[in-house]
Amino acid sequence: MEQHASLAHFDKDGKLTIWSSTQTPHYLHKALSRVLHPVPAHHIRVIACPNGGGFGGKSDPFNHEIAACKLSMVTGRPVKVALTREEVFWCHRGRHPVHMKARIGVKKNGEITALDFESYLDGGAYGSYGTASTFYTGALQTVTYKVRNYHFRGARFFTNKAPCGPKRGHGTPQPRFALEVQLDKIACDLGLDPAQMRLDNLAPRDSLTANFLRIGSMGLGQCIQKVVDGSGWKQRRGKLGRGRGLGIACSSYLSGAGLPIYWNGMPHSGVQLKVDRSGLVTVFCGSTDIGQGSDSILAYITAEVLGIDPLGIRVVTSDTDLTPVDLGSYSSRVTVMTGNAALQAAERARDILARGAAEHLGVPASRLVFADCRVFDSEDPAKGCSFLEAIVAAESRFGTIGTVGSYTPPKAAAKFRGGGVGPSPSYSYSAAVVEVDVDLDTGVYRVPKIWVAHDIGRPINATVAMGQI
Repeated sequence: MEQHASLAHFDKDGKLTIWSSTQTPHYLHKALSRVLHPVPAHHIRVIACPNGGGFGGKSDPFNHEIAACKLSMVTGRPVKVALTREEVFWCHRGRHPVHMKARIGVKKNGEITALDFESYLDGGAYGSYGTASTFYTGALQTVTYKVRNYHFRGARFFTNKAPCGPKRGHGTPQPRFALEVQLDKIACDLGLDPAQMRLDNLAPRDSLTANFLRIGSMGLGQCIQKVVDGSGWKQRRGKLGRGRGLGIACSSYLSGAGLPIYWNGMPHSGVQLKVDRSGLVTVFCGSTDIGQGSDSILAYITAEVLGIDPLGIRVVTSDTDLTPVDLGSYSSRVTVMTGNAALQAAERARDILARGAAEHLGVPASRLVFADCRVFDSEDPAKGCSFLEAIVAAESRFGTIGTVGSYTPPKAAAKFRGGGVGPSPSYSYSAAVVEVDVDLDTGVYRVPKIWVAHDIGRPINATVAMGQI
């Protein structure tokens, strides 16, 4: 929602701090350390401010961020750069226009046998995440419907326009549009129900696709059934009169990207947990809350494991000086990746506290339960202590309590070029039915009602999940 803005300060100790509206503080830190040589990386601090809207458009390190830092180094004064709305559109990073060509092979019963897909992206003046966007236009077409034989070619062109980049699901909405339209045409030609044809072609759960993507859970079938039932699809489709009708479409989404921009074997998310004798638990993580509620997710997961009130947890994020590396807020990655890192750190902290409390209570650590801000014996719940007493007992025995957790996604099964784009720890799905009215004389249409069902897994913060939907 708000424009891009940055404030940089190069202090008298030769250390640089930048506060910026960014989705990727770690990638910005990496870019600054390369560009502002000889300032060493550990003298550069990036603080991602509460972000009033990114949607992918703030995933890049931007010119103004680097310029503000360099100007501060030259002048010895703090330098702020806030882009005007017009300048934001110049730097853009919006969604790619894509020219697509698809051929689908089907049997008479609608079973998909093969897909040949080409995509050509208008990338604008600069590269951004263009390589990934190009591969994404082809990679994810196999995790929604089963495609036994698949051929994809893609290219991205530099043009004299504002640059395009990772705009929310970059590279995936465009081909979904093309293929869903084509599936409707096939269903029409074969006299099939478009909803049933989709149900009959679903990619199976716990399977490997033709381009070596691993599908785990798969709830698209339930999503289709929900919108079909909710809209009265079977009773109303084709019976609403001229100029009125129902349409259906489905899609799949990443839940975490499989590879970092800078390829290495290190974790993609890290969490450090500090447990204080005052009873305070502090979570340190490099993730960035851009409105999706990821800070609350860290608190809820940690609180669930330790059995305490989330309000007893302080969350410190988005500061490269204070927090372990997290690769950023994009590809719906934060809950699954940072969440797993927080889960690991919290479980390790719980184990330490359990050992201290076990000695204090005279109960085997394996029988202890953490709930309601207490630690108690599962066989005799009255026998226990407060969470604070468990901390004191553990710190008295083991010293200062701190744990770490990290998360690295599973390795891609593909061995070919581009096989690293598209692998996700899990995929989510959605189906939608729309009712449309068209004025047959003017072509003007309106959509009076939409039914949408989402397969999102387990919502950690149900309120935020409903708000996003």
